Amino acid sequence: RRPMEDAAQAYVDAGRVDFPRWVRGAHRTALRVAALLADDLTGSLEAVRRFDRDASAGTGAAWIAGSELARDLVVFWASKPAMHVRRHVGLLGGG
Repeated sequence: RRPMEDAAQAYVDAGRVDFPRWVRGAHRTALRVAALLADDLTGSLEAVRRFDRDASAGTGAAWIAGSELARDLVVFWASKPAMHVRRHVGLLGGG
């Protein structure tokens, strides 16, 4: 019973949820998962380019620098956790 009471109190203490921030985080997570499942960073970036209203009109590195979603995806793709997942499911050698 105590863990439920603690969880309920933590929920109340948290105050208002920043829903737009939560949605952005969920969207970012979905993009990361989709890129991993597709095992296709280039295709994932092309999808981001089509749907990211906030992305700059540049190309290549300039576009990635101007798009928060594209930047996040590239950084995530090269991260240790993403490499671990890809290696663990057989998408990279050495696993």
